[in-house]
This record gives sequence, structure tokens and C-alpha cells, in this order.
Amino acid sequence: MWNGVQVLFWGILAVLAPSLIARGQSVGTSPAAVVRQYCELDMKGARLSSQNPYMDRISALGTWSIEPGWDSVIVVRNFVIVRVHSDHGTSSVEVRYTVLGQMTGASVTASRQHDELITFVMGKSENAWKIERPLIPPHVSVQAAAANLRDLISDENNPKNKERLDQGLAVLSRWVGGPGRK
Repeated sequence: MWNGVQVLFWGILAVLAPSLIARGQSVGTSPAAVVRQYCELDMKGARLSSQNPYMDRISALGTWSIEPGWDSVIVVRNFVIVRVHSDHGTSSVEVRYTVLGQMTGASVTASRQHDELITFVMGKSENAWKIERPLIPPHVSVQAAAANLRDLISDENNPKNKERLDQGLAVLSRWVGGPGRK
């Protein structure tokens, strides 16, 4: 038989659990899982615009209160979590990105494909792991960068600006097939 306290507990949990999970704050989520979710959302372009539907989810994974407006983003092929280290309530998660180039506004600059290692330092707050540092520029997939440029093209009225955006999109479209493979 259920008593009133049990019903109240399960009722509150049923109401709060979806919100906590959506914000990346489920109890027991590992540091690696939080960083993986952060990197996946970042690659989808969650940090390219404050209007992105994933912005709230990715913001909940870090401790910083405001996401800066970035002038440049890093275009990556993929990421891999290569090492996790935990000690006394802190953790570090090392991620290796495969970098293809950089996008600054409409300008896309290819670089020789290379690896970039980032170590995310984590802290546990209210039973949830969160990224404390570093706050890095967005690391987006080619597809997310291209979608961002297509959105800018559709909103652009100036023919010269539209041409620059088209040139950036052309660079990105060459990367889809695997430019600069090692």
C-alpha cells in the first residue's frame, strides 16, 4: 500500500526528471557522458546562434553563465574522447578533434587536417558533472557550418555578401568528400 509521502515523492520525481535530463543534469551522469553530449551538440551547431533550439541544453552542461558571441568557429570532421581522469570531486576529459579549418563570418579557411587536443576540466555541482573550463570557440561539423551559411544566404540581400557566402559554402562542400586526408 502506498502512503502519502511515497506518492508525493514519485509525483515530484515524475515532474522534475524530464527537466533535469533535458538540461544534462541527471544524477549519476559521468564526466565522459557530459563532455560527449557537449561535443555532439556543439558539432550540430548548438552554439552558433542563441536562437538554436539546442542552446539551452548545451548551456546547462557548463558552469559559465554567458556564452560569448564568437567571431570564428572551428570546422571539424569528428571528435573522440581519448582519456578520462577523476580525482577528489574533479575530473578531466581529454578530447581529440580532427580539425579541417576555420570559419570567420562568410570566410572559410582550410587548414591542413590536424588533431587538436582539448582537456575539459569538470566539477560536480548538485549531483551533476559540469564543464568548468575551458570555454572554447564552437567546434562544428561541416554539415552544421554549411547549414549556417545557407541560412545566412537566404537572409542576405546584398549581392556581394551573398557571393562571399556562396564561396564559403563551396569550400565546405569540398570537405564533405574528405579533403586533406592523412
